[in-house]
Amino acid sequence: PRGSLWVATRDGLLLREEGVFQRFDQGSGLPSTEITALARGAGDELWVGTRKGLALVKGKTVKDAGPSVGGIEIRALAPAKDGILWIGTNDGLLRFADNQLEDVLVGEAKVGRGVRSILVEDDVLWVGTEGQGLWRRTKGEWENYSSSSRLGSDHIRHIHRDRQGALWISTWKEGLVRYYGSEFTPITV
Repeated sequence: PRGSLWVATRDGLLLREEGVFQRFDQGSGLPSTEITALARGAGDELWVGTRKGLALVKGKTVKDAGPSVGGIEIRALAPAKDGILWIGTNDGLLRFADNQLEDVLVGEAKVGRGVRSILVEDDVLWVGTEGQGLWRRTKGEWENYSSSSRLGSDHIRHIHRDRQGALWISTWKEGLVRYYGSEFTPITV
């Protein structure tokens, strides 16, 4: 609902409405109380990633996303306009659509072991990983940016696109990097 706030915690999912908190836990339908990722879906849907699987909240009703995603430790979530839910895990990137889960591969290898951040744009998918740098998929083709491409780090924490079109990438140990056009620029403060 408008004006509400969802909060991910290690002890369940919290909903704040009109100054009052409501807690959702395994008794409410979550696969685990340790919430690791949240993503707004279509309408009033909220995707909830946990250490033991995926749930979907509609209104205030929690529904387990099904056995195909049960037991998976989810690190990042990003719904796309076409109904696909991109899921980041310690083992790589997953594609969830029509209750089917599949690994995302480049050749024979999984994309991005240790996926920590996903950004879905109209025709581009960005995937930040722990150890494999930044991946970009455009029109089905994958490209990898690593510390050797001025990214500065292979450990990506978050990805954000600003209103001016720049991509901001937070890294572990190497700080913040701005990507604009085709140039990576480390930000020093």
